[in-house]
Amino acid sequence: MSSFLEYFETKKDTLSIVSPKEQEAVQIMTIHKSKGLEFPVVIFPYADINVYEDIEPKEWLPINPKQYQGFSYTLLNYNKDFEFYGAVGKEIYHRHQAELELDSLNLLYVVLTRPIEQLYVIGKKDLGSKTNPSTKSYSSLLIEYLKEAGEWEDTKTMYSFGSKERTEKPKTITTLETLEQTAFISTSKASHNISIITNSGYLWDTQQEQALEKGNLVHDLMEHIKTEKDVDKAISHFLSTGIINEEQASILGILILEIIRHPRLK
Repeated sequence: MSSFLEYFETKKDTLSIVSPKEQEAVQIMTIHKSKGLEFPVVIFPYADINVYEDIEPKEWLPINPKQYQGFSYTLLNYNKDFEFYGAVGKEIYHRHQAELELDSLNLLYVVLTRPIEQLYVIGKKDLGSKTNPSTKSYSSLLIEYLKEAGEWEDTKTMYSFGSKERTEKPKTITTLETLEQTAFISTSKASHNISIITNSGYLWDTQQEQALEKGNLVHDLMEHIKTEKDVDKAISHFLSTGIINEEQASILGILILEIIRHPRLK
């Protein structure tokens, strides 16, 4: 039990359970993970994402090589100040913003095209000011669409288009009776006197594997050997733990003795 808990502590952030598609469950995933997939119903709960959001952005700014020891460019943290770094800075700023817009709209396109039947978008009331309407989030872009379509009302918080009726009847899922495990039975292999070769590569199925794994085994064995007296002890240990078999032990024993007794290595 303690070994399992220790294993779980180190692996818990990467382990996951694969849920069968037949299960009546909600699948939670990022927009990138959903690319290429489709679902009867999709809920997009983060429509207030900033279109121009960027994590630690940087840009190359041209500089005068004569003033900066031959360097033609410098790498700077990107922010709105780039717009005021002359004509070149302004061009870089507008290009960067346009790229962010394109990436965000591509991402929004992925979200809106995943559902087969129903799509639920949850956002916030992002209007900006009367003189400067906000267009920085998905929510604000959708609000602009509603205004253009003549559907927007200041007090209305829910908008619906189309029909909620299912176009296809969901398949009937036959559930099997769940068997509950009442006891955990564990018997160590040592009590059965069983040796297991745990590394399939050590079986030397191919010439390439044979060469690689033989080299690795010799390396591992040599770690346990300080003098010639340790050879038999090391090989016996590898045999008892199931890392090597009898045939491999014989081959490796000869090889290691050749190394130890080599006049220039001795």
